[in-house]
Amino acid sequence: MKKFRFDFTKLFSNTEIWKDGITIGLLATLETLLCIEAIDKLDRRNRITPINRELVAQGIGNMTCGLLGAIPMTAVVVRGSANVDAGARTKLSAFTHGLFLLLAVLLVPFLLNKIPYASLAAILIITGYNPDKT
Repeated sequence: MKKFRFDFTKLFSNTEIWKDGITIGLLATLETLLCIEAIDKLDRRNRITPINRELVAQGIGNMTCGLLGAIPMTAVVVRGSANVDAGARTKLSAFTHGLFLLLAVLLVPFLLNKIPYASLAAILIITGYNPDKT
């Protein structure tokens, strides 16, 4: 039986991989910057997000995602606006959100698989639209 060998030099010399990686990185950065601007405008306490720290954290997270085979991550306006609307005052709300997601995925994936996609879509639409904002 032949042994599996992987040549990393060929991988890193492939220009298509570099082009795709840079494009995805720029798009994720742009989306995060737009999200930060939107959430900062929604914040009633007029706090300013430290953009450099946010982008460094996103970069480290995306490199980790790449090493683990996961998809890239970006900031999301709907999640941030839900935190602002709920009266979140510290970063603990974002940490708690992530912790509950992790626990749900690790402890009860069989229950998550029973949730119909249509109901998840409805929750996203209502959260994004939220008619009481008008």
